[in-house]
Amino acid sequence: MEKNSTKLTGWFSPVIIPIEFLPRAKIIHLDNWAKNSFLITLPGLLVASMLLWQSDGSLQYQYVLFCFAAIVLAYAFHVALADWWLTRTDKLVNLARARRLVFFGRLGLSVSWALLFNIAIRTGGHSASIIIIGTEIALMASTVSVGPLTYGLAALIPLVIGALTSVGPGSPAFSPIVFISISVYGTYTFYSSFFLNRKMITETLTTIRLEQTNETIRILLRDFEESASDWLWEVDAAFNLKAISPRFAEVAQRDPATMAGPLIDVLRGEGPPDPGSIKDPLAPLLDQFAVLAPVRDLVVPIIVGGERRWWSLTGKPIFEGPNQRFAGYRGVGSDVTASHQAREQNAYLARHDALTGLANRVAFTTALERALSMGRGALLSLDLDAFKAVNDRFGHSMGDLVLSAVAHRIRGAIRDGDVAARLGGDEFAILLGADDENEVLAVARRIVNLLGRSFKFDGITVEIGTSIGITLVQTVARSVRAGATAFDDETGIEMLIKQADLALYQAKADGRGTWRFFNDEMHRDVDRRRHLQRDLRNAIGAGVLAVRFQPVVGLARRDMTAVEAVLHWPQQAANQVEPSDLFAVGEQIGMANIIAELMLNESLACGRVLPSTIRVGLDIVPSLLFDRGKIANLIDILAKSGVKSDRLEFEITEAALINGGDKCLEHLRQLRSFGCRTAIDHFGLGATSLAKLHEIPFNRLKIHGNFAARAEVDPRAVSMLRAMIDMAHALGLLVTADGVMNEAQVSLLSDLGCDEAQGPFFAPPPAHRRNPNFPRFENRAVRAPQSALGLTAPTLHSQHLG
Repeated sequence: MEKNSTKLTGWFSPVIIPIEFLPRAKIIHLDNWAKNSFLITLPGLLVASMLLWQSDGSLQYQYVLFCFAAIVLAYAFHVALADWWLTRTDKLVNLARARRLVFFGRLGLSVSWALLFNIAIRTGGHSASIIIIGTEIALMASTVSVGPLTYGLAALIPLVIGALTSVGPGSPAFSPIVFISISVYGTYTFYSSFFLNRKMITETLTTIRLEQTNETIRILLRDFEESASDWLWEVDAAFNLKAISPRFAEVAQRDPATMAGPLIDVLRGEGPPDPGSIKDPLAPLLDQFAVLAPVRDLVVPIIVGGERRWWSLTGKPIFEGPNQRFAGYRGVGSDVTASHQAREQNAYLARHDALTGLANRVAFTTALERALSMGRGALLSLDLDAFKAVNDRFGHSMGDLVLSAVAHRIRGAIRDGDVAARLGGDEFAILLGADDENEVLAVARRIVNLLGRSFKFDGITVEIGTSIGITLVQTVARSVRAGATAFDDETGIEMLIKQADLALYQAKADGRGTWRFFNDEMHRDVDRRRHLQRDLRNAIGAGVLAVRFQPVVGLARRDMTAVEAVLHWPQQAANQVEPSDLFAVGEQIGMANIIAELMLNESLACGRVLPSTIRVGLDIVPSLLFDRGKIANLIDILAKSGVKSDRLEFEITEAALINGGDKCLEHLRQLRSFGCRTAIDHFGLGATSLAKLHEIPFNRLKIHGNFAARAEVDPRAVSMLRAMIDMAHALGLLVTADGVMNEAQVSLLSDLGCDEAQGPFFAPPPAHRRNPNFPRFENRAVRAPQSALGLTAPTLHSQHLG
């Protein structure tokens, strides 16, 4: 069969077999021979029996019988050898032995046939010779199916030699034509054996390579299923599962025996259908199956072990036979629960606030657009009161807990169709589906009450509140449809948010912890603020702001104990702008530091000309108390001013104190450590608790002027004044009453034990100096130099607060 160990030879174009394929090729050849042996044995025995019967005593029967016996034994040997080979499990070990046995077995069988032909031809008649010659030719032709070339030649050569000698010269059946014919046919058969051997070797190589490919695929698939989360699935034409892989059964948490049946039943699992789903979740897969279309990365939900998971299925239909008959699907599946949940989480986070779970600004804007298109609903803008103090005092982790709790209470105060959102920081917003004012008011009242209750976290009690601005969507929707907006170049969404913010601003200005509906007057207030901001910017640039000093009078001796710097803006006298409001406006336009510098420099200049017993008080810009660097710079300026620090008194309002939180207290303590005095202004209008007041490093408490005015007509106001004064004295604080208008108020405050007073009664505002109804300060019995009563603003110093 081969010349060397690397090829099985074929005439004209030998087929090379790689050395590693050679053993497997020989085994395949032996397998083919063994299978054919069973097929050729029965016809061979039948033909041999017919020849034996044909002898009919006219032949030398004993010789024919001997050859027949040899043929029978040879066939029996072939059958036994084929059966032995096919049942071997160690074929590689017995390969060489089997090949030798096959070769000699084929050779012995052919020699037995050749002897039978010659004996039969020489002893038989003419008619018998014709039968024998035909049998010879048939047997010669059958050798091409014997198997590999070695086995074929072992069978062919003896038969050709035997046939030629039986009809050759000297034979009773000699015939030149027959001799030549057998020679030609034998040559053709000889060549055909080589040709067919070459084809067989080529097919053998193809078979071996295919086996290797299949084995590689099996190994890869086995490794794939063992090491990956994916698995193989296959269904027949009825979509019933078949060839269920162990990996598939493992991820389905099922016994493979129980998975036989429709794939859809396995995917539906044993759990109940999703109550929130209207459409069959497997409908996309069923649609693909219905049209026998490929399935690519189709994610379907499934219940596994009572848990919802997601599988990704990919597969393609299988068509077999010449008619391309549908035979099922084959594909791969994978558990994509983690990635599916991650995508859902990302989609959720894209539209929700990560901390509170409420809608974020993007989702809320979409909801506002929908509400505007429908022209129905109400927008509530919320801002938490005193939340900054929570962060400063307890840290941002506590602040996050508070925000989460606030979101929980907001969700409990609204209905399912409403949308609540956190827009950032402590800013929240709610879009209500209703636009009836009474319904909206009920929701606002409920939220204010809920958020006004204490929050408790691990023994820590947090007190905050909220203010709410409200606007109705329908009012903005009408304006948008009419092509008009209240502000230039604003969209309907911007206008809606602006109106809610204006209402919120008004709610906070009216005392916090309340709600306000938007109205047109708020627009006018905005215009006024814009004009005020513009005018103040121009006034600062032109240097027309001035500082006037209002005396503070000791009620026991009616002498001046201090002066308070008051910012004066002559051009705005008609607008009645409160000096304290100028600080807020200055912060809005980013010029608060310039105003603070003016106030500080003029106060220091005043302190240098006043007697050392007179204190100088001034408001401190709240933003200074939020910046460590600015406070340090302020202290440095005071140290170089030449004015003793204990004569300087910085005033801060309750509202600024609450908003400033612990950082504000820390900076106030720094001013106290430097020696400066501090005072709380407008006391009684804010929400400073007694505990908080005890913690604050103040020297003086300044009662708002409303209390003195109300005390003239309301006995309860007198009680409140007495309580405040007694409380302040108990805390070691000096008490000053602001806004005193007449002698009656002075007498009342003196009787209640108030230490000091200030207001128009002692020094009317500069704009009213010429009004005879206002007593002039210099006519009062105040022991202070006249030069201290009319100081004008000197040139700004070069010192800066940063």
